[in-house]
Amino acid sequence: DLFKNPLDKTVLDDYDFTVLIDNCRGVVNLGAKPMLKLGSVPLKYSEKATTEHGFGINPYPPDDYNVYYNYINALATALVNEFGRDEVLSWRFGVMTEYENSDWFQAKSGLPEDTAVAYCKLYDYTVQALIDVIGEDVFVGAHSMTVTEGLWDEEIFIRHVAEGTNYANGKKGSHIKFLAASYYD
Repeated sequence: DLFKNPLDKTVLDDYDFTVLIDNCRGVVNLGAKPMLKLGSVPLKYSEKATTEHGFGINPYPPDDYNVYYNYINALATALVNEFGRDEVLSWRFGVMTEYENSDWFQAKSGLPEDTAVAYCKLYDYTVQALIDVIGEDVFVGAHSMTVTEGLWDEEIFIRHVAEGTNYANGKKGSHIKFLAASYYD
């Protein structure tokens, strides 16, 4: 979690993006482009937050999606301020890893239908924050398990981005440039 004090829930905007910026600078200095996976909700943004589940990250959605939007917006702003909009626009962003894998993300209820809605909402707010800072052409997408049974069917997400109501802006559909899938041989 990119905060001065990741566990202090009384201060929600004590952002500290230094580590991320330093790592991105290292990638850029090598002549490569960063690919940032966003969507892991900071501990202080979820009442039920824990790292005792699955992959050692908080698998729960934010209690307030607007607070989460502000975090992603501030992150994108820090990147643009450091590297310039044109450079950051050349990077790739993903929203979660295996979004239908309950070890990575699930609604507080743990129910598949609630989790699908929570992820679609998380995706929309993440992408809107990126668009609002970086622009409409930001290269962003999502990564599912697809070939392995998940908590919910990824087709729900695909239909949402194609024709659903965007939770962040109320428009039809969501901006998406790619879909990726895990494959385990």
